[in-house]
Amino acid sequence: MILILTGALLLFVLTPSVEAYVDPGTGGMLVQLLLGGVMAGLALFRSRFRRVVGWFQRSPRQADDKSK
Repeated sequence: MILILTGALLLFVLTPSVEAYVDPGTGGMLVQLLLGGVMAGLALFRSRFRRVVGWFQRSPRQADDKSK
């Protein structure tokens, strides 16, 4: 992992500067990718959170058995 990070850092440091044009559509696409990633992360967190909370909740059948 350290080797990969070191290689990436050297790639950014040793690369000469480049004059490039990024149009507004590219910025919009990057924002859309970012928002989509955040929403997917929230959906994953929500589904996992419900599963964990479900372990600590009683089922309705157990609650009815104890009340009799």
